[in-house]
Amino acid sequence: MNVYRCRFGVDTQIVPGGCVDGAPAPVVEVLPPLGPPPAELGFDPFYQKYLDASGIPIVTSAAVPDAALYKTRDLIHEMLANRPDILEALANSGMHVTLIAEGSVITDIPEFSNLYEEFPGTDWDIAILGGGLGPTTHIPVMAAVVENVLCLESDQISPFEDVMVHEIGHAVLTMAIDAQMGDTEFRPRLKAAYQSALDAGLWKHTYAATNIDEYWAEGTQSWFDLNGPPYRTQNNINTRAELLEYDPALAALLDEVYGDASVPSSCHETVDTTAYGFEGVILSPDDQPIEGFILWMHPGDPHDSTWAIVGADGSFFTRAKNGSFVIYVFRGRFNQCYLIGWYGGEGLVSRMEQATVIEVDGADIEGIEIKLPDAPENIPYLTPC
Repeated sequence: MNVYRCRFGVDTQIVPGGCVDGAPAPVVEVLPPLGPPPAELGFDPFYQKYLDASGIPIVTSAAVPDAALYKTRDLIHEMLANRPDILEALANSGMHVTLIAEGSVITDIPEFSNLYEEFPGTDWDIAILGGGLGPTTHIPVMAAVVENVLCLESDQISPFEDVMVHEIGHAVLTMAIDAQMGDTEFRPRLKAAYQSALDAGLWKHTYAATNIDEYWAEGTQSWFDLNGPPYRTQNNINTRAELLEYDPALAALLDEVYGDASVPSSCHETVDTTAYGFEGVILSPDDQPIEGFILWMHPGDPHDSTWAIVGADGSFFTRAKNGSFVIYVFRGRFNQCYLIGWYGGEGLVSRMEQATVIEVDGADIEGIEIKLPDAPENIPYLTPC
């Protein structure tokens, strides 16, 4: 290794890598290339890269960059820096970690190839697009997309949150605390905190409110300051400091498990902004709620746009920053939809310049009512998505 002598005032110091403006240059660590997993581990030939994370195998196809496996290993070690017992429990659980290559989908992963047959009713390749899946005792595999792990420009789904941290959170609860460590009290305590939070009106319209497991995994992301900024299923709480104040019962459980650990190896940065609720309903001509629509709330800055899926009860909800918005109304779903008009005060209008401008200014927007025309032929199918 070459060494260089850098001058700091009157002193000198020998450093590797040379000097930049009189200071040591950053040293880039060159990590050894990764090969296939050992044959004795019995992995599917699909897996051509392998890295050990303290007994937890990280395995991927050849299409995944080595850097993503090393990054995943570092995240696991950093999150559990205070809990070698949990790290050991995960290793003993028989789970492994994989990464979904760019341009691939979750069902390309051998263990998830039968998701449509085993769990019908969900379009899994669309549902997991840009995200990940936590391990279960039925399928002990944790997966996340490589573009999120490496913060690639191609991550258009979850660019402002660390999905792997979320999935590791699932693994800690399901595979370690529940399945391996015999802690029969932790989940009931978590359930009590979850129910208490919902009863108090916390986590309304968020993914954290889905169930106990998502409550924990979303809390894990916020504990490490790596949850996303507010949007359709995420409120304004996405940092440890905010979580301690907002839901102290959940924060206490997270502190018990992770302590003061941090994850400096994550390439994501905390985006701490404020947004406000934006909700209403779509009605048929006879005032009945109707589903099958997507709404896009678009301001001047496309980075501040937001969207909502209309539910079975005709309702929609999202969050938006302060600003001026018009509502685009689409019929269908993301893989096949048509723009049918803009919100024009009550019903649809067929030109954007006729659209009603909605001002978000430090408060929630409620009670938006979009009524469809009285006949299908009066709905202008303007253009595909």
